[in-house]
Amino acid sequence: MEIILNDFSSLFIKTKNDIEKDRKRYIDFFQLRKKFDSCNITYKNEVNKSSSSWDQFHGFQNILKQFDADASLVRYKLQRKFHREMIKAFCFQFFKNELEDNMNILIEKYRFKNIKPFVQIIAARRDGKSMAVNMAVIALLLTVPNIEIVMFSTGKRISTQNKNEILKLAYTLDPDFRQRIIKTTDEHLFIKGDSENDIRKLSSLPSRTEITIFINIYKKKKNYIFI
Repeated sequence: MEIILNDFSSLFIKTKNDIEKDRKRYIDFFQLRKKFDSCNITYKNEVNKSSSSWDQFHGFQNILKQFDADASLVRYKLQRKFHREMIKAFCFQFFKNELEDNMNILIEKYRFKNIKPFVQIIAARRDGKSMAVNMAVIALLLTVPNIEIVMFSTGKRISTQNKNEILKLAYTLDPDFRQRIIKTTDEHLFIKGDSENDIRKLSSLPSRTEITIFINIYKKKKNYIFI
């Protein structure tokens, strides 16, 4: 399974009907996944037996907390909200077939509501969206075995800049991170995981931005939206 993160600075606008269609598309996600499982479809990033689902869940959050310990990387309050919504979506990655068994714990202990396999964040410029995404990407790369991440930006310059920023964050977390790099280009980063067969991949690619119309979604006193 590939995790795809879109980092578009342009405003994404959709009609209420379009948003409702998007929601309905994921209502029966668990039933759809069972159909896939019955067809013996295997995921690319099968979890290493030595790494449990909860290890990944807590490891991801611990890495984000390490950024808060660095005066130059402390997350804004809004960025922490972004990450909380991202974690909900990443639970489908962390827990996979065990998600239904752990759903009650996630809801009762961590107060996660509306857990969906996707999140779309719309916010104004300079609200730290790109940095929040970059932090989430490196946290995933350092946490999830054999993960493959595809990240899209509005152009070649921005996509390369994001990949380089992710490398800087990695060096901040681990000065010896260079030793884990297998391959790095303007668009790709391959690193070693915790075992010989654990290779983690990031692709940061340019993409054209599609703009549609968004009506009556903003709520008073809020300059961001979670869909």
